[in-house]
Amino acid sequence: MPIRTALERRRCCVAATTVTSSSKSRTTARRSIRPACPIPILTTISTPFIGGSDTAVNALTDKLGEDYAISRVWVKAYPCCGLIHSVSNAIETIKLESALTPADVKRIVVHTSKRAVDHNGDPDPQETMAAQYSIPYCAGAAVVKNPRDPAAFDTQALADAEIRRVSRLTQLRIDEKLDALYPAHFAARVEIELNNQRRFERTVIDPHGTAADACDAAE
Repeated sequence: MPIRTALERRRCCVAATTVTSSSKSRTTARRSIRPACPIPILTTISTPFIGGSDTAVNALTDKLGEDYAISRVWVKAYPCCGLIHSVSNAIETIKLESALTPADVKRIVVHTSKRAVDHNGDPDPQETMAAQYSIPYCAGAAVVKNPRDPAAFDTQALADAEIRRVSRLTQLRIDEKLDALYPAHFAARVEIELNNQRRFERTVIDPHGTAADACDAAE
């Protein structure tokens, strides 16, 4: 069945009522919802009702029926902050390509945006949410555990000595080129050096789960 526009799917009636007093007049909107309209939307707008100097009411109908927001939906493949997904994705890929083990890792260097380095650099998170926002912890979890498994952030995982050891081996660097891509892209370049001097590097501009690298039907 073809996708129909939002206006076709969710019709509702909007009636404008003008209320006048001795001091002022204003226009208000009253919504009348038909029984078959579970999620009503405004079909007409008499005046801008969204506050702020940058109000753009035309955005509500711009390219209506041509451009669908669903094509840009991001499904989070990793249970951590979106800014760190590229790091987890890169390490996951390196693991698949190299078959490295946690004991092999000598050093991890994460090159990413200034925003991520400044706000996601906690080296020693003490609870689940803090760990989900920590690049060092997420790097350790991605090496030691399955980076897509929420259990990598539970209480038991937070006490995992091997995750913590690899986390301490992780260094953060601001990359000017990757920083210039933010916020349109949450990019990162990950370098992993092993104890036998082998090196692996992976750059991820748009992590798995974004529209650029969408999850498949099985996922």
